[in-house]
Amino acid sequence: MHGFRPAVPARAATELGLDQVHVWRLPYRVDMRRQPFRDLVAAYLGVNGERVAFRDAPGGRPAIAEPDTDLCVNWSHSGGHALVAVARCLPRLGVDFELARPRPRAWALARRFFHAEECTDLSKRTGHARETAFLRLWTAKEAVLKALGEGLHFGLDRVVFHLDGDQVLPVRFAGTSGAAGDWCLHRLDDATGYACVAWQGPSRKVRWLACE
Repeated sequence: MHGFRPAVPARAATELGLDQVHVWRLPYRVDMRRQPFRDLVAAYLGVNGERVAFRDAPGGRPAIAEPDTDLCVNWSHSGGHALVAVARCLPRLGVDFELARPRPRAWALARRFFHAEECTDLSKRTGHARETAFLRLWTAKEAVLKALGEGLHFGLDRVVFHLDGDQVLPVRFAGTSGAAGDWCLHRLDDATGYACVAWQGPSRKVRWLACE
């Protein structure tokens, strides 16, 4: 699996078609608020960043309010990094990123919030392998919930996945999320952390990018 590749946002924007999803890694601090996301979207739209405005769609999912566009966006941040997913005509798009760090409570959180089938799978792993599997499941769940515009109150156990080697495969989704088979997930692990992008719709190529 390839890592994040250096790119220029304005140049990448010209290559974004209906067959792609772009996921950017950006340096981030909380005091930056939404400015880095606004600047990235502006590069895709070819406008000044001051012209970009966001609104909170149902469930707090970010959406572009101005200017009018078919561009869809979602973001996540952890530690000193943020990930931003960008696509066209893909309203149910979500991304999650979790910083690579020890997770001593991973097993306790899984038993409390995950589905029993997932816990059974995790119980067969120990140490770092269990933490890695936990984070792959967690980021997959969060990406789907963010795409739905739902928070943790929706229930992490209502989007069920199966760990198949390094892959996280959708098994069963509840509520208004549609069939698990209608969803695509791509993940990327590196020294920085664990990332997953998810959307409801046909398969697309994912490009993992970092600003030059």
